[in-house]
Amino acid sequence: MSDANSFPGNIFYNTQHSPIGAFASFTLGFKGPKGGLGLEMGKPADQNVFVGVEGSTPGTFACLPFFEQVEDEAVRFDIEHAGGSANARLTTVPDAAIRRELTPGRDTWRATPADAAPFSFTIHTPVCPAPDPTDPATPAEAMMLAYAPALAVEMEVDNRGASQPKRVIFGFQNNDAYRQMRMLVEGAAMRAGGGITGIACGDSVAIAARLFQEDAEASDDRLSRVAAAMEISTRDLPEGVSDTEHASPTGLPGGTAEAAGAALPAARPFWVASRTSPLSAAGGPVPVLEALPDAAEAEAEDEAHPSIPVFAAQGFSAEAVLSETLPFNRAFGIGSVGLLVATIPAGVRATVRYAVCFHRNGCATTGMASRYLYTGYFPTLESVAAYALTHFDALRNRGAAFDARVAAAGLSPQRAWMLAQAVHSYYGSSELLWVHDEAPVAGWGGGDPLGAAPYNGPGAPGAATPAHPIPFWIINEGEYRMMNTFDLTADQLFFELELNPWTVRNELFWFGRRYAYVDCLHFPGDTTKHRGGITFTHDMGVANHCAPPGRSVYEKAGLHGCFSHMSHEELVNWAMCALGYEHRVRGASAAAATAWLAAEMPMFEIVLESLVNRDHPDPAQRDGVMSLDSDRCAGGSEITTYDSLDVSLGQARNNLYLAVKCWGVYVGMQALFEREGRADHARTCADQARRCTATIAAAADEAQEGMLPAILHENVPSRIIPAIEGLITPWMLGMHDALSATGPYAALIAALRRHLRAVLKPGVCLFPGGAWKISSTSTNSWLSKIYLCQFIAERILAEVPAPQQQAADAAHAAWLLDDRNAYWAWSDQMLDGYARGSKYYPRGVTSILWMS
Repeated sequence: MSDANSFPGNIFYNTQHSPIGAFASFTLGFKGPKGGLGLEMGKPADQNVFVGVEGSTPGTFACLPFFEQVEDEAVRFDIEHAGGSANARLTTVPDAAIRRELTPGRDTWRATPADAAPFSFTIHTPVCPAPDPTDPATPAEAMMLAYAPALAVEMEVDNRGASQPKRVIFGFQNNDAYRQMRMLVEGAAMRAGGGITGIACGDSVAIAARLFQEDAEASDDRLSRVAAAMEISTRDLPEGVSDTEHASPTGLPGGTAEAAGAALPAARPFWVASRTSPLSAAGGPVPVLEALPDAAEAEAEDEAHPSIPVFAAQGFSAEAVLSETLPFNRAFGIGSVGLLVATIPAGVRATVRYAVCFHRNGCATTGMASRYLYTGYFPTLESVAAYALTHFDALRNRGAAFDARVAAAGLSPQRAWMLAQAVHSYYGSSELLWVHDEAPVAGWGGGDPLGAAPYNGPGAPGAATPAHPIPFWIINEGEYRMMNTFDLTADQLFFELELNPWTVRNELFWFGRRYAYVDCLHFPGDTTKHRGGITFTHDMGVANHCAPPGRSVYEKAGLHGCFSHMSHEELVNWAMCALGYEHRVRGASAAAATAWLAAEMPMFEIVLESLVNRDHPDPAQRDGVMSLDSDRCAGGSEITTYDSLDVSLGQARNNLYLAVKCWGVYVGMQALFEREGRADHARTCADQARRCTATIAAAADEAQEGMLPAILHENVPSRIIPAIEGLITPWMLGMHDALSATGPYAALIAALRRHLRAVLKPGVCLFPGGAWKISSTSTNSWLSKIYLCQFIAERILAEVPAPQQQAADAAHAAWLLDDRNAYWAWSDQMLDGYARGSKYYPRGVTSILWMS
């Protein structure tokens, strides 16, 4: 939690709010037109967003500071009479009168303007398990609720101290050059939702609300008294019945709208509850509240708790919309500003409910045809709005359980806040598609121009067309929008295994079946080719373009730095993710794990062969560390995930970080092969883990307090914190003996503990102020990796004193809150504390380890 009077101090930072799998974000928090509704973007939408309440002076609105005054667009049309006649005025609430509270599932702004009613504005984000689309046991209702491309938003206004009604506004200004602002289309879907209005930009984004809403106190009170008259309790009602509504004031009959075969409830008068609820746990009939109070009582109730009318309007500016007196003119189609305007009666505290909706129909990708999964349930933007408002309570509560877990974890304010920001940005990059008409490995007959080819060995289905659609889970790489960057997948692993392990299985499926290749190897400076093996691409595409089989969009040949190949890094990442998935699923269902492993065991075997080949072609000369580069580099050299750092972390060959990461997967695969009765493979893993331990332990510089070199066997003086990163794999697999100071790898654990103790000092791997510096020779530090290494240092090696931990957390949070960085929500790469890359980024969910 955070507010203006405690951490974080600066509350004006952007946060992404996103439905699961929609690659969409309602971003808000940075002052000015720096947020808004974005679809498939690598940055905020940079729209004016209007959230405010009418003040004591009619026509003057106190608003949150997420807009700037712009020239009235009427000037472009009516040149001689520029200036307009708007008499409404928007002001911003002073900073001191605004408080903010952020959790993973909720972002609440509270404003107490001096000349207007106090109000709060809350955006609810789904932080919940994403159901497996291939599981036949998953009901359609659960799929719709989890993947509905909509956010529940609430605005509560306390007008009890006023003698006049007050208008409430929520809307935005379109800045899309190719789509126009419009009113949501009245039709069956809208009437079925109980009478809905809204504003939209094209067919992609919208804000919707019911035409009439109850004030906050009336709804519960009315339903309870009617239920009492029927001798039933509200606790007996199905989920959603308390979210009652008036019939459409136009007198149009209620209708039925279909969203993937599930009928939305028809519009009904407020007093009549729906006979059934799509979200009812039992799924059966429930009592119908047909016995209405008499007319006199109803009239008294309406007078005590008047309904709240809401209308949508469009115009050249917010001021023009709010100055309009003729209802006909609200649908001014060339205006770029759309608002939802509610009127709160005097003496009433009321909550207005909105749905922020996203939609993209049709083919979503090139290179391999697919559609968003949600389009199978929601064919239009209007159907999304109708569903969201009909099931508002359920949508609003999707993040409650995760919020409760975070609250119970006892994290420091800084860590709780960084975790919340990271989770929000992760979902902002999430995308779930159906691939309908392509095999996982398409017929790419030409092979690789460098001599290697897409993988078509064990586990690859060849070019057979699948009998049913295949889900395609994607985490886009923030501002870069690369799809399923594998080195990010390995860091997001812990979060996905915790919430929805099937997504890891799906990522492994696509890497194994479409984005694998076979290469040859060579020593640096030597053109002699040696046997390589299978490995995997850096990514699967970019900006909804799927790369060809066996290729990434990132990797190039002939380079020694950024954009070179990550062949060894991604090979290790496959092993790490596969081990983690198998372990997690086995804990839940041994049968499911056994079935998956039976299909993937050939892949484990050839991955091991490829790993040891990259050590040395002669088994007698192997030392457990990568020594050869892929021939895909064509004279260049491989890099690691740390592509923008210097050689200390950027070079893959002989890298200490990658060596310990290899050790971790050797240890994990040894246990797996032993359990599955593959003694020869297990023995190979044990030999490699033992060799790696000996190599690293022998490299300690006793003259430098046991520090380990960043690059083994080479004269590179850099020191790195991520040397310890590979310890996470045995920990994830529950192999605590491998991490013990008295276990089989005690020499490695002792060497890494001494190394960490020596480098976590100012002037080595600590910035002034206590922030962690992942390499002693670079000021480029990555927060996602810092979070991961913090967990390892604190929980596995127990080497970070509490005061040092607290100073580091404060410094890392301050980086994100810096005015130079706060626009980008959560960012990863910090150059001297300035976000110079990897912005708007999903990778920070390594922070979930703090909750372990």
